[in-house]
Amino acid sequence: PSRALRRVREGYAKSLRDLVRLERKPGTIDLVGGVPSPDSVPEGLLERLTREVLAKDPRRLYGYGGESGLPEVRQAIAKMLGRSGIRVDAEQVLVTNGSQQAASLVAAWARDEERAFVGETPTFIGVPQAFLLFGHSVATAPWDDEGIDLDAVRAVVGASKSVLHTCPDFQNPTGRTMSLARRRAVAAWATEADGVVMEDAIARDLRFEGEPIESLFGLLPPGRRVLVGSVSKSFMTGLRVGYLVADAPLIEALRPFKRAMDLG
Repeated sequence: PSRALRRVREGYAKSLRDLVRLERKPGTIDLVGGVPSPDSVPEGLLERLTREVLAKDPRRLYGYGGESGLPEVRQAIAKMLGRSGIRVDAEQVLVTNGSQQAASLVAAWARDEERAFVGETPTFIGVPQAFLLFGHSVATAPWDDEGIDLDAVRAVVGASKSVLHTCPDFQNPTGRTMSLARRRAVAAWATEADGVVMEDAIARDLRFEGEPIESLFGLLPPGRRVLVGSVSKSFMTGLRVGYLVADAPLIEALRPFKRAMDLG
């Protein structure tokens, strides 16, 4: 059954890739890939930033940057998250090749820890694909009006320790946002069920009006939380700059997997 399910999911993913490759008529607004408009980036900005980096110390760009990422980038990510109400230290940050690699790191670690995986339905297909790649079975739970349905999560997890993936702010693909009460309930569930929650913050900084709700990461107890995100939706997809944030013990546990994936 798991192989059949994987074939169904892979067929669905191939259909999406084929859809992305279809030729678009001029003026078409592409809602398939979640790629920000190039018009939102000031003209000449990328060129100016590249010149500034090359002027400082170009030779360092010829070497590996370490499995955690360049210190300046980690500090910049921590500062960026702070502006959205998520207070973390640079030491808690791993720079990744997009949020997809961040999800893959969690999948590799969870497999090693024998943790089950629970995702949302509907969801961005890349995350369950990453967990399937590392040998996980994929269980899912729907949302209700407040957020992910924790009764459904409990039903599929049972007594197993697990990793729960959820996108609480502007959920992909529904665009809904989890209530503060449900975020607190998810934090309580993580403690009672020996769960680790992977918060997907890919769209958190895309709010146009209203006040942001307290981050789920900030409500979760230390050791039971992971935050993944990137600049692919707010700045430039092609940069492939993502991040993973966690508490120190988990960061240390993830470093060997990061080293094995890209050497830094």
